[in-house]
Amino acid sequence: MCAVISQVRKTEAYGRLYPKDVLRIAIEFDCYVRPIPKAQGGLGAEYHFRQAFKILWPKFEMNEWCDMLIHAWCTEKIITVMGHQRASKTFTLAHILYLDYWAAAHKTLTSVATVTFEGLKLRMWGDLLRAVETCSIKPHPFRIRSTTNECKLYPQEFEHQAGERFQIHGMSVSRTSDAPGRIRGGHADRRRIILDEAQDMPDAIEEACVNPLSAPDAKLVRLSNPVEKVSKFGDACEPVGGWSSVDENDLQWEAKRGGIVLHFDGLQSPNMKAGHTVAPYMLSQESVDMIEKKHGRDSVQFWSLVRGWFPPDGLVAKVFPNKVIETSRTPIIFPFPTQPCASLDPAFESDNCVLHIGEIGAQVFGSRQLKISGKETILCKFDAGPNAEPKDYQVAHFVMRECRTKGVEPRFFIMDKTGNARGVFAILQKEWSRDVQGIEYGGSATERPLRADDNRKCSEIYLWFVSELWFRASEYCREGFIGGLDNLDPRTKDDLTARRYFLKQGTKGMLMVVESKKDFKGRLGRSPDFGDTLTQFGELLFRQGVAPGGGIMLQLKASSAWDRSRARAIAASSRYNEATEFARF
Repeated sequence: MCAVISQVRKTEAYGRLYPKDVLRIAIEFDCYVRPIPKAQGGLGAEYHFRQAFKILWPKFEMNEWCDMLIHAWCTEKIITVMGHQRASKTFTLAHILYLDYWAAAHKTLTSVATVTFEGLKLRMWGDLLRAVETCSIKPHPFRIRSTTNECKLYPQEFEHQAGERFQIHGMSVSRTSDAPGRIRGGHADRRRIILDEAQDMPDAIEEACVNPLSAPDAKLVRLSNPVEKVSKFGDACEPVGGWSSVDENDLQWEAKRGGIVLHFDGLQSPNMKAGHTVAPYMLSQESVDMIEKKHGRDSVQFWSLVRGWFPPDGLVAKVFPNKVIETSRTPIIFPFPTQPCASLDPAFESDNCVLHIGEIGAQVFGSRQLKISGKETILCKFDAGPNAEPKDYQVAHFVMRECRTKGVEPRFFIMDKTGNARGVFAILQKEWSRDVQGIEYGGSATERPLRADDNRKCSEIYLWFVSELWFRASEYCREGFIGGLDNLDPRTKDDLTARRYFLKQGTKGMLMVVESKKDFKGRLGRSPDFGDTLTQFGELLFRQGVAPGGGIMLQLKASSAWDRSRARAIAASSRYNEATEFARF
């Protein structure tokens, strides 16, 4: 975009001569790309960048965070941004990238990498397209192309080869296997690398950035909600004077590995400083209060999503905090007859095969607010003799014998049917009833809500279904829908209190993920079989149409109790709608 100076009609701007009819934006672009330093009487690159920004987006709502990011972009080579949710980090940076590329598209290569392609489309690339759409200068001079694993933006007049060399291209680490090579091999005088969701980036991506940074004009930007200090991203954020030299109230510092770190603290955001909402898209007092009420100030969520800071050393995030366990220890007293229920974790090999027996019922006559209280735990003992049945049959027959003795109907029995447990589930369906209920632990979280008072889908909160299962049960225990833990094997409480969770960047923000069974076993030397079995009671309650945050999940219009129960079970569990389940609920 640098102007070619005419020999006839000229105009002077910022001490330079330009063609008489040149656009103002072209002048600002030229002075941004080839700035006259302030020491030589010029205004510097940042001044012209901001002038160009105002021309392209005259209605853009600037705030303190935007100013910090723009200043860092114009003055630093390496920028690391750690901050709370809804800090408009990617939104502001997308506008910066678009302006920077437009100013010198013929010699700029910008790589935007993120963990998943869905995250790329929803976050950085989506914000980049928004910047294109809202730009005041139309039509824009670029081609925009998207495939199943990357996105591109380059000038209309570029041939394919030039478009490959000079462009803004977005890629996902999960789908683009050669992502490190694409970053390492990209050569241009003006080289830009953006690592979104940097906390979860593979080490190979970080290492691939070293060579491109040797370009004459190169920049590296990392962005993430901070989760784990002992990581590549944590190393990039470490101050020159060590972590003891800064605290959660500091907003920027020089990084030990080079560059500058920007810290967007939610408690110091424009909305919080103003005492009211001045930017609706940013963190508000209402959001802060909700997170504090839900998780507490001394929680991983509060530190990462509000303070935008690594959780303090020693802070352990538990799915079942001690307060929740205390709430659910006492058995629930039912003034009316109840229905026996049961939950099974049919573990094999060295794990325990656990059967929890409970009772399900209402505390108010005619109410659909069902609750479950634990009564006892029974372990299956396997016969290893030469004439013994296969373990699948031993477990199935053990379940049928105990449940019939306790009066548990098949529709009030639930079990894990993942992996090897499918055999047990199949035997129970054939020899006992098609009404037995099963759970698949694998896969993503469902599209169902967690609570009756929260419209969010579980897939927007949790990374895997097992996380949804555990947190759902924790919510039930917190609100008194599951009790009687003292009646169950003590190892149940041990498992529940021991399992931890972490935050992980997902396509729609930070998602909660429970500690894997492998990590749990490596840390404690046992599998959380007793805890898994208890959490399945939460799934059983949900399939009855009962949910925390209001009690009744669905407003039904079925004509009979049978219809209502069946409709409730089917609607409450869109993921579990196999013909073998809820058939005669």
